[in-house]
Amino acid sequence: MSAVRKKILVCPLDWGLGHATRMIPLISLLKKDFEVITAAGGNARLVIKDAFPDLKCYNLPGMKITYPDSNFMKGAIKRIPGFLFHSVREFFLARRLVKTLKPDIIISDNRYGVFNKRAFSIIITHQLFVFIPGKLKVFRSAISYALNKACNFFDECWIPDIPGKYSLSGLISQPALKKEKYFHTGWLSHFSIFKNIPSHTEKKVWRVIAIISGPEPQRSIFEDILTKQLSPAEFPSLMVSGLPAKNKVSPTQSGNLKKIPYMKTGELLHAINRSETVICRSGYSSVADMATLGKRAIFIPTPGQPEQEYLAGRLKQKGWYYSEKQGNFDLLRALELSEEYSFPAPGYNPGLLAGLIEKLKNHER
Repeated sequence: MSAVRKKILVCPLDWGLGHATRMIPLISLLKKDFEVITAAGGNARLVIKDAFPDLKCYNLPGMKITYPDSNFMKGAIKRIPGFLFHSVREFFLARRLVKTLKPDIIISDNRYGVFNKRAFSIIITHQLFVFIPGKLKVFRSAISYALNKACNFFDECWIPDIPGKYSLSGLISQPALKKEKYFHTGWLSHFSIFKNIPSHTEKKVWRVIAIISGPEPQRSIFEDILTKQLSPAEFPSLMVSGLPAKNKVSPTQSGNLKKIPYMKTGELLHAINRSETVICRSGYSSVADMATLGKRAIFIPTPGQPEQEYLAGRLKQKGWYYSEKQGNFDLLRALELSEEYSFPAPGYNPGLLAGLIEKLKNHER
């Protein structure tokens, strides 16, 4: 008689697509030994349902977030009361799910209200220290302290990075409190579910693949800027617009640029390997994707988003990846300069994550 499989509830954040896509390798591993249930909202729910049509995905709406043209951090500070209110609301929504589903374990990706004393609760986050520029940096220590305190509501905190010299996140993932409950998972990339990632010797079709992501209105602004420079270029390019709700819309052609609303993981991996250079945001999940593949990339941080600005600056300073600001992005200059950068890390290693999952199999609440 087979043992009863433990039940795990996985809940990614709906800010861009990265939080959902990085749950794909985790869920793929969990499915082997656990009964997995998911809950998400918005595009994150669409991504999870598309990747795992056999899994039940409950609706767990998230807080709406936008990245305005300017004064992002000032607006973010003003939204703190709303964030706190939403976390409380999220807690009660999650409690209702827990009462109905009775999971043994909860894994929450950056959803600080999704925990419960009835289940072993884990939060996945790469941001434990917040970079705040300018005059508002006086709030830096207080907000970072609050984030670490919020993690204390969880039994464990998993950091999707590797420790040591090849850490991608740098200072932003350094815990300030109770370090014994923090564990590294290694890079979480949806591309890692393919055991044999195609060789970089695959025949190249596109000079550039542009991967658009993130909340509005900056997602559309980014798409417009790249479209205007890639369409008249003398070389063929591909753009993936990051719109899972439009995954059945046919591709369009604009000059030498082919535009596709959305690609599943396998399709996107194939397209990346048939391209010479990737242009994308410097969100942490995108950075982890490029590091996992060992792919040349140009990072364009979302304006006013300090985490992305820090990551882009850090990786550029190390000589790993070239980056430019969105406001003065020049395609041909960026392509030329990006050739001087390379990431020396050995690639994806699943050992850290596999070890944490093995511990969950033997965990008793």
